[in-house]
Amino acid sequence: MKNEDKAVRQKYRENLAMLDFRRAREFAQHLLKKGWHKHEAYRRGAGLMHQTAYTTAFVVTYWRPFSNSRGWKPLDIDTLDLTQEERTLHDALGNLRNQVHAHTDHNRHDREPWVGAEGSCPINVITAPAYHLSKEHLEGAVKLLDKLIGHFSTRRVITPSRTNAPSKDGRAG
Repeated sequence: MKNEDKAVRQKYRENLAMLDFRRAREFAQHLLKKGWHKHEAYRRGAGLMHQTAYTTAFVVTYWRPFSNSRGWKPLDIDTLDLTQEERTLHDALGNLRNQVHAHTDHNRHDREPWVGAEGSCPINVITAPAYHLSKEHLEGAVKLLDKLIGHFSTRRVITPSRTNAPSKDGRAG
């Protein structure tokens, strides 16, 4: 793939992005269906674990086509006709990916020293950021993903050449 034309490589990147957009849409719809858009304080045990896992999967999968990667140019959101609300949601998902779900940003984790009764050891009370998205965010993301899927599906699709694929009679072509 190193010797391929940059335009061909970018088109292939867009095709892979379509897979990510469709998967992210499935994650968002599953979160809504299960009611996992509600605050995590309402979840316990496996429910909280599933909510966190699906939210992280959604955020990371949504943002993957827009992130830098070796050999791939990120998709340019500026070429799309997005409303200010959609652009704000897109940016918020990028911040969640970079600060919470894919990395641990110190600005998103609070730490308060707490001292109990006299003579007890001080304890750091750590508060983690919320790992859930609101119903409005998820519904907005589904609409945004529909727009992204529509935009990139109208573009020419490049498929790998199949010169060694078997022909109808079963012989290699």
